[in-house]
Amino acid sequence: MPVQLIGTLILLLMLSAVFFGYRFLKAHQHKSALFVIVFLGLVLRLFITSDAGLHEWDERYHALVAKNMMDEPFKPMLYKNPVLPYDYKNWTENHIWLHKQPHDTLVYGGKHENFWSE
Repeated sequence: MPVQLIGTLILLLMLSAVFFGYRFLKAHQHKSALFVIVFLGLVLRLFITSDAGLHEWDERYHALVAKNMMDEPFKPMLYKNPVLPYDYKNWTENHIWLHKQPHDTLVYGGKHENFWSE
């Protein structure tokens, strides 16, 4: 099933849950309204965590670049000493990591320097 269709169905489910939660609240059925709100949050979390574009390894790469920026703040390197040859024209296979904006990587490097240095 396509992600857009699932997202549309979840949106319709969410809107109906908000409607019924509001009706339960107006009828002073607070336990039922709370159940609907918790159910709504659970469905939303499950939908968001099922996104195939977000992976744990993605954040690990950013953390590694930030760690390497502690030594050289204006050179966002994925590897300090690349052992394999790389193509400097291809940013996805390069020694320099240009996935995030320069300001963001400087902030990440500063956080690592302040909180995780030995």
